[in-house]
Amino acid sequence: MFQSLISELSRPKIVVRSVWSRQRSGSWWDVIVEGGFEEDDWTSNFRLSQRTFDFLCQELEPYLAREDTRFRQAINVRKRVAVALWRLATNADYRTIGHLFGISKGSVCVIVDEFCRIMTEIMLPRYIKIPTGEDLDKVIETFNQKWGFPQCAGAVDGSHIPIKAPTTFHADYYNRKGWYSIILQGVVDAAYKFIDINVGWPGKVHDARVFANSAIFKNGEASKLFPETKAKEINGVRIPVIIIADAAYPLLNWVQKPFPDHGNLSQEKLH
Repeated sequence: MFQSLISELSRPKIVVRSVWSRQRSGSWWDVIVEGGFEEDDWTSNFRLSQRTFDFLCQELEPYLAREDTRFRQAINVRKRVAVALWRLATNADYRTIGHLFGISKGSVCVIVDEFCRIMTEIMLPRYIKIPTGEDLDKVIETFNQKWGFPQCAGAVDGSHIPIKAPTTFHADYYNRKGWYSIILQGVVDAAYKFIDINVGWPGKVHDARVFANSAIFKNGEASKLFPETKAKEINGVRIPVIIIADAAYPLLNWVQKPFPDHGNLSQEKLH
């Protein structure tokens, strides 16, 4: 008797499910957004234009596309990109985003993590990079024509990205402006397009320290940032390709900054 009972209890049970996933509504995305969002709606909610969104979906198609299975329909690429952008643009919690897009909280977590990984590992080095060759020549020429600054390939500065106070070492992230942040150091070309970024330093750190620990600084100091062949003679002086910065940054042979203004600068130095 007992042997029969034990045998029965240990036998694998076949559970027949009527449905393989909870039914959720994606009407907000399918009808309201895809069918009715105007350009201003895209910009204010997703922080980019619909045209840029479409381009991003096209670029990410090979990495984010999933096939349907016998049990459920795959979340398409457009919705995956929208979910990730909504999380990054609003910082809404996973449960709220899941209800909004008609998917599970776990799916939101996986999608956001995958999107961020692909963007940093694949897309970032493809689109944010120091110009070379003819591209570098175009940037230098645009700086000269648009801003009247010769031999310039970029402008560097830091920006504070607001964050919630970390549970550990929170004082390090409390910046001089009176709130918690991490620092994004960016270098842009004459059209304000990023050509280099460095992100993650605590908000309390000075811009010069962030710069000194960045890859662009190491390459610049090693003369690997811009080719020496791009140097040009101006008024009898051989000028290399440089980047420009504000007074917080060091003055180097490849970094130019304004004269320190203590109220006694000549008109020549002011201009």
